[in-house]
Amino acid sequence: MAEEADRSALSDAARVAELLPDFDQHSGCLAESGELWEELRLRLEEARIQACERRVELESQVAEARKRVSEAEREKADACEGEKAAAAAMSEKAEMLADAQVELKNVEVEHNAAKEDGRSFAAEGDELRCTKAQAEEILEGPFRQLVDATWESSKCKKSAVLAVGSFLQGIGAEKTLFAAVAGALGKAPDQRGEFDKIAVDAVSQALSANLLRIEKRLAERAPAEREARAEMLGLWALMDICCEKADALEKEHKALQEALKAAKAKSASTRKEAAKRSSDLDPLLHASQVQTNKEKAAIDALAAFDRLVESSVHQRSLAAHVVEPRTDAVEASDIGTAEAAFGDEHDALDAPVSKKARLHDDLESSSGIGLDEAVQLPSPARASVSS
Repeated sequence: MAEEADRSALSDAARVAELLPDFDQHSGCLAESGELWEELRLRLEEARIQACERRVELESQVAEARKRVSEAEREKADACEGEKAAAAAMSEKAEMLADAQVELKNVEVEHNAAKEDGRSFAAEGDELRCTKAQAEEILEGPFRQLVDATWESSKCKKSAVLAVGSFLQGIGAEKTLFAAVAGALGKAPDQRGEFDKIAVDAVSQALSANLLRIEKRLAERAPAEREARAEMLGLWALMDICCEKADALEKEHKALQEALKAAKAKSASTRKEAAKRSSDLDPLLHASQVQTNKEKAAIDALAAFDRLVESSVHQRSLAAHVVEPRTDAVEASDIGTAEAAFGDEHDALDAPVSKKARLHDDLESSSGIGLDEAVQLPSPARASVSS
């Protein structure tokens, strides 16, 4: 029991010495000087108060830092969601742009094919119209001059005869008509006989039949030409619409690319800020824990200090009961009486009462004064009490 008490006292002294490095110099005088006791305890209490105040201050800073970390985490989460939304929007727009570009390409291919087909078809129609114009020109020009004999000179007549003959040859007319042109049409109307008139009528019918053939072919192909023109116009309009659509989607896609770039930058910035605020919080948490430990150490040191003072006063109280040995002989009855008194006092010390109350009773029984009064007495006065 004594060894355990000694170890407990050493442990309490170590706790106090952690906060009061000079405590070892005064530990043996705790019960002798009330002023020293009050001074040391006041220093321990000041250490506890300082640690408590610093802990409260740090806890306030920690709460504010936690709030800033929470705000940064929310901003980071919002930025992350914004980045995801921007990426999804850009991906969707990219698909739409790809579809529009494919559609435009198909329309361009169809338009080019229709244009190529329409080019040959249009060329055939242009050729027919050109042939019709030539037939009309021959019929109303050289042939009419020869029929009406309105040529101005023999040279003009000869030129008209050659023009009509060449045209008849070109359209595949009978060769007998070639001779009729020169023989019948080369005469004045009043000089033509029956055969000449028949020849002139035959040439007129051939030219008119050729013109009717051309007009019929043109009439037959007119619906197809109108349809081809309508198709070309439709394809052209569709190509314009597809081109405008693709251009608009491309602009929107570029804008979304910029938006995604900005969203990624914001997300990276918020992640960096959240990491910084979190790293700023860690030292505050550590410092707050340190101050909490210091405050607990101060509280433990105060309790240890009180136990040490109480133990010191108790030891001094026990020392007051030790009687100096007598030089003369002691009666046996007196010895028995002293032993009985000491036994009673020993039983009283071991009774289940508080330590402070026990010390108070010991001092009163030995010196007639209380514990509080004994602590406040200066060293000489306590010495006299002890004597």
